[in-house]
Parts: sequence; structure tokens; C-alpha cells
Amino acid sequence: MKSHKSADPQLRKKGALRILEIGPGPGYNFEFYPPNSQLTAVEVNRFFEEQFFEKQADHPHIKMERFVVGFAEDMKDVPDNSVDIVVSTMVLCSVRSVEGALKEVHRVLAPGGKYYYWEHIREFKHFWIRLIQHLATYTFYDLVFGCSLNRRSDEIIKANKTGYSSVEQQRFRTPFSNKLFVVHSAHVKGIATK
Repeated sequence: MKSHKSADPQLRKKGALRILEIGPGPGYNFEFYPPNSQLTAVEVNRFFEEQFFEKQADHPHIKMERFVVGFAEDMKDVPDNSVDIVVSTMVLCSVRSVEGALKEVHRVLAPGGKYYYWEHIREFKHFWIRLIQHLATYTFYDLVFGCSLNRRSDEIIKANKTGYSSVEQQRFRTPFSNKLFVVHSAHVKGIATK
């Protein structure tokens, strides 16, 4: 991300980027953004807004521009081709439509812009874990905060490559000392370039 050049000539002169993060929560990713970044958040939970702006003090290297209360599938308050980078972390599991969210990400990205994602996905190796994910999703959906443990975001992103010049992603498993979290250990991280 640090080597990416902004599509906006004024920001490019400053070495700055316009970043949009979908579902930033209280701002755990802020420390990873390059200096002078201008950050907009699209967050469904309005209760994170105060925490979002309080993080400004902890991360003076970025400028908090806007906090938009809304859904990833409908970012109408964000203009077309207006951001250099879109980031989502553990968000696609709970959107109403992954395809709709990806369409919006593509719309708001400037030409050459990049979508960085890290998402948990449906188990890709072990049948029994996959079965537990299915059962938990359909039985305890509300208890897992509207999270679809069995979502195939990696496959959906690859299949919706239209409009992106490239999609590079890697599936991996995160280790958990608590065996209960094994249903949440399959992940994908990647970069899609417009």
C-alpha cells in the first residue's frame, strides 16, 4: 500500500492516499495506513463513530475524513472512482450480498485502485469443520452476530473478477489455542486491482 500512487494529482504530490475502510469498527487497521492518508469509513454500526474519531489522537499520521453509516452493498454517499484503496477485514461474512459489496467496491475505486481484503471463509480442507460451520450458521446466526461462517468469499471474489485487471489471493488457516474457534480458522487475504 505504501508504494501505491493516488489517482488524485494533489494527493499524489503529497504522497497521500484516499482510503475507504468498510466496517472499521473501532479502528484496528489505522496503524497500518501510510502517512497523510485521508480515511473514510463505511460502518453499519453507528456506535463505532465516536471511537473512530477518538482514534485520531492515536494515529496523527492519517486524517479522518468521514464516517458514513451504511452498508457495503450501498455506499451511495461515496462518489464513483473516488478512492485509491478500499480495505475490508472480516466484513464479507456479514454483508447481505458479497456480490453487491464487490460491485460497490469496484464502483468507488479509482482506475488502478486496489481492494485489500482479509476475510474468514468456509473451511476448505476438513469436512467436519465445514459441517459445523453450516450448522452453526443456520442454527445460531443471530448469536454469531449475523456472521455466515460458511461463506465462500474467496470463490465469489475470484468469480467476480470482471472489471479488475488482477485478483491475487491466498487461502490460509490461523491457529487457535481454543478448539472452539476452529470453525473460524480458514481465511483468505488478497488484493484486487481495478
